[in-house]
Amino acid sequence: MKTELSADALEFEGHVRNAMSRSGGAEHVVRAQNDPNYRLSLGELLGDLGIWELAPLDDLLQLEAAALSCYVAGQFALPYPVAERIAGTSDGQQAVVVVDHTNPRIAHADLDLEWIALDVSGKGFHVREVRPSVGGKLGQFVHPVELGASSDSQHHSSLVLLLQSWTLLGMLESTQRLTCKHVSERQQFGQPLAEFQGVRFSIADMSVSTQALRELAKYTLWSVFHARNTVVSDTLSLRSASLEAADFIFRVGHQLHGAIGFCDESELSWLSRYSQRIRQLPFGRAATEQHLIEAIRREGYYSPIRTLEGRSA
Repeated sequence: MKTELSADALEFEGHVRNAMSRSGGAEHVVRAQNDPNYRLSLGELLGDLGIWELAPLDDLLQLEAAALSCYVAGQFALPYPVAERIAGTSDGQQAVVVVDHTNPRIAHADLDLEWIALDVSGKGFHVREVRPSVGGKLGQFVHPVELGASSDSQHHSSLVLLLQSWTLLGMLESTQRLTCKHVSERQQFGQPLAEFQGVRFSIADMSVSTQALRELAKYTLWSVFHARNTVVSDTLSLRSASLEAADFIFRVGHQLHGAIGFCDESELSWLSRYSQRIRQLPFGRAATEQHLIEAIRREGYYSPIRTLEGRSA
């Protein structure tokens, strides 16, 4: 597999990041919180960048560009279903999401999109009814939905799970950056927090966690594009690793920020809050691990040494 992302995809990432920064940066999420209709302008802005025209399964370059677009959206905690809409049709009017069909909830389901709900295996359901949002700080844009009868779907649950993990990766790397900045500037006992050995160890652990997750995310890009027979296992493995990293990185980020990390004035607060939509939907860490175990039993699991069936990978 190729471990480096293409130069064209990285250039596209920079183009998207510059556009997001110039148009508001971290303020996008605050504006949407105060005015939910603001999300419509975000959809138009992303459309102007050509993101909805991406066909990520057509070639690897477009898949990399899609993943990096989601990564940038995560860095700004962008309150818009970027991964879900990219996983839909190339005209940008469909949005695909994986749900727990026993208690289906979809973030941003109130937006005027044609929502296609999938279970982990890829079975499709049309969304028949969108109910009022759960409400509260964590559930403002989260809507319970009623699903129609199951139907054949041409969409792939692995693609949307992959792109959501890239979104979460962006959130985690932003959290690491903000935490490094905070401990470098914050003084305690006459010296920066970053001078304390325990803080340095924590920052080093955050760095190792994000770097490892990024490498796994790049491997999963390759696996999804080549439609390997372990693709469901690979994407669930990435999601499981993402959730584990998120638990650790947000915990350390909040510990080192202290009380200010929970204030609306802190960018960390918004990243942490909006990460919950990905971390809890369609299911949390324990349920993700259970789905992963079931997928491994069905299709096996490749490692650099040996698969579960005992064959060389």
